[in-house]
Amino acid sequence: AEREAIFLRLGLAQEWEPVESVPPSVAYNNRVEPGVNPLVALEELPVRVLLAELPASDRGAALDVGSGHGRWVPHLQELGFEVTAVDVARAAMRDSPTTRRVVGDGRRLPIADCTQAVVLLSFVLTHFPNLREALEEVARVLVPGGLCVTADMHARTVELFGVEPYRQRSGRVGAVVDYVHEVGEYWDACRGAGLDLHALVEVPWTEESAAE
Repeated sequence: AEREAIFLRLGLAQEWEPVESVPPSVAYNNRVEPGVNPLVALEELPVRVLLAELPASDRGAALDVGSGHGRWVPHLQELGFEVTAVDVARAAMRDSPTTRRVVGDGRRLPIADCTQAVVLLSFVLTHFPNLREALEEVARVLVPGGLCVTADMHARTVELFGVEPYRQRSGRVGAVVDYVHEVGEYWDACRGAGLDLHALVEVPWTEESAAE
């Protein structure tokens, strides 16, 4: 009911279809943009701080999972990483700043074992019903002592705003499903995947940030 209300507030069709698996290029090329997403701005500072913690001597290959148009690629390159972008939609990576682009699913990364100094997942994990499955892939491709940085919507935010609308050929509005994961689930999934949790940052959602 909450998500139906969101679609109504966005001025979209009342009839919509939740879709777990759609041709990614279709969903990407037909997204319905409701406006500027303030979550992106809230995410940037803590992610930059966490990425900077890896010593310069250890900054080799970096994997940007769910990279899309490569919003994080220039920053990773500035830090000295050789960046590979991974996304399920080839069209999403068309304008990516890196030429290393691989079509793939975060749950089955087409990347060799123990090759990545950093794996970044920005607004990715809520797309997966099983967090541990995705984080086990992260653990597989990380070098020993490597760094995984994830940033995503809080569970309450997903409940209220976790929809990604796209226009179908029929004119109806579909929504790529986001899954609600409580903070404790991320903790358990990290431990289950063999990852040591180094830091957990919750960015406050203030009236000022919402207004932006």
